[in-house]
Amino acid sequence: MPEGASAGVVSTPARGSSMATVTKQFGQPSVKHPSKGGGSAVHPPITRWDYADFSVFFERSTVIDVVVRGAPMPIQNKDELQSVSP
Repeated sequence: MPEGASAGVVSTPARGSSMATVTKQFGQPSVKHPSKGGGSAVHPPITRWDYADFSVFFERSTVIDVVVRGAPMPIQNKDELQSVSP
């Protein structure tokens, strides 16, 4: 998909939101995966909730990331990309 093109806007939870806020805004997820990690302070528990269009990742009970299904990852460091001639 070309940069700047939109396949449809998906509303997602904001980073830093609580589990309670996500549930209030988006309802119950279709799947709540068990927490992984949590063995120490440097390895906190990470939990994933799946919704129809996206997955939400929590550290303890705070949103740390959201992944939208089918959405390409944003281009990082695009000014470092080099053009290649055929």
